[in-house]
Amino acid sequence: MTVEGAELMKTAVLTTVYKGVEDYFKAFVESLKAQTYKDFKLIVLNDGMTDLDRFLLNSGLYYHVINIDSNCSPTQVREKGIRLCIDNNFEALIFADSDDVLHCTRVQRCLDLLADNDIALSNMALIDEAGSILGEHFFNELNQKNIGFSHIIDSNYFGLTNTAVKAHILDKVLPIPEDIIAVDWWIFSVLSYWSSRIAFIPEDLIYYRQHAANLIGAGKLLDINRIKRGVEVKLRHYNRLSAYFKLIGNSELSILFKEKYCTFNKIRNIILPDPGLAAKYMAYIEQNRVQSSAWWADILEYKNQEE
Repeated sequence: MTVEGAELMKTAVLTTVYKGVEDYFKAFVESLKAQTYKDFKLIVLNDGMTDLDRFLLNSGLYYHVINIDSNCSPTQVREKGIRLCIDNNFEALIFADSDDVLHCTRVQRCLDLLADNDIALSNMALIDEAGSILGEHFFNELNQKNIGFSHIIDSNYFGLTNTAVKAHILDKVLPIPEDIIAVDWWIFSVLSYWSSRIAFIPEDLIYYRQHAANLIGAGKLLDINRIKRGVEVKLRHYNRLSAYFKLIGNSELSILFKEKYCTFNKIRNIILPDPGLAAKYMAYIEQNRVQSSAWWADILEYKNQEE
């Protein structure tokens, strides 16, 4: 099947595999084989999976495997993949998680939209370990009018599983700061600042798997350790964005993100160490949390802090 505009774009599907994903990788590969548009190259960043060949050798897919040094951090792994796609002149990059399942039209739909846009974002359904549907239209509050930079300042719906980008804008995100935890949030905060040409696909083109090894899955239960981790995610993100926008001369955004950094620094150093204040903060989050969001997006600014 010919995709409008796709014949002009050299396309990569980029994924990372790791020890523990073996039980789900076959379904991922099968979903790639079933794509209605097949003129793409699968780029696999192998971060510790030992029997990759048994899934790929006879798959019929056009693929390339890069074995990652065991000392590489998750951030470095992602950056290696992006740099490889840029260096090899890919024009369209489709991100995918190796434990998920792609709808058979995902590549086709993304390339259709990238003909006139820089970023394509799709909705997704949640599935369990066996592949049964847990919930559909996870981002059901999104539409074409509420996606973009101003809408991901406090949360994120752009993941390295449900997005596709034009490669020519990817150099804007490099290098990725080493201490960033939510790499996808960083990447798309920067990309959506530089380009508002973003298209949203309301249909579920990703089946996003929830399982024990998926440490940053959607819908995780809230506890104090998750709150501490979420605060750390936001501290690092806001600190780096403040520095980034200062570097490129946008003082307004630099100040905005520095203020957010200071707010969460206060939560980390004053609220969380105090059991009483921490309990009030957790209750505040429970009352105001948004269920349909990244796991750390529930970690809210606390407007009524006590010192």
